[in-house]
Amino acid sequence: MKHWKKLFGVLMGITACSISGLYYAHEIEPEQLKVRKEKMIPGKHQMKKTIKVVFFSDTHFGSFYAPEKIKQLSDVINRQEPDLVFFGGDLINCYHKDKPDIDLISNGLAQIQASYGKFAVYGNHDYGSGARFVYKSIMEKGGFELLKNDTRTLRDAKICISGLDDMQFGKPDWSIRQKYDEDYLHILLSHEPDIVDQLNLSTFDVVFSGHTHGGQVYVPGLRSLVLPYGGRNYPSGTYTVKNQARLYVSSGVGTTGMKLRFCNPPEILVVELLKNKE
Repeated sequence: MKHWKKLFGVLMGITACSISGLYYAHEIEPEQLKVRKEKMIPGKHQMKKTIKVVFFSDTHFGSFYAPEKIKQLSDVINRQEPDLVFFGGDLINCYHKDKPDIDLISNGLAQIQASYGKFAVYGNHDYGSGARFVYKSIMEKGGFELLKNDTRTLRDAKICISGLDDMQFGKPDWSIRQKYDEDYLHILLSHEPDIVDQLNLSTFDVVFSGHTHGGQVYVPGLRSLVLPYGGRNYPSGTYTVKNQARLYVSSGVGTTGMKLRFCNPPEILVVELLKNKE
């Protein structure tokens, strides 16, 4: 009898921990938006001033991440006082199903302030979930320039910004930025991080990506089981790829599939590109 009582107690303890963990992963951690801060010395590039970049990705507005939360998100971004703001794609989770208020999202994006501009790229959900006909309009109304295998040069800041099309549903240009000015810092925006393994990175200094959500639920040794195609080699964090480019992978803001995050809170990324010492 004592043996069964002990076993029952253990089972009840496991059940209670499981329920508590599930509640935390569903109700608490997905709401804990963090700000991850990094600094980078551009090296050979002579930066005139320190440039602060805010990168956010994978909002997946819809049933899991309400459009009303765009105000909180824009407020957090503006508090960082960014010079540049980048969005890494996957704005809406499932446009056909969720039908979110796109005017509310556009207006919220428009509140984000950046002295040198705001830029975005396509993600797989921006094509594959029915949002391909509204995504460009939403971002442009929000003051973001959508880069699709395009490059923009900011001469005052001595920065070039390139954006690749989505590797799953788009047509990325693998030869993007073959020619470049060595005096400029070159930034690449790509929704999926694994694309860097197929690029000539000698022309890029910094790459920003999302897509992975960091696996959403982090369990040591098991995260690779839930990482998506295009995001399995660089789950989240900061990497130096081929001893050339610095790759920053954000775990994103929203969730997809299920509203679950565990040991992997939503985040925006702030990177200071430091002014060179005189």
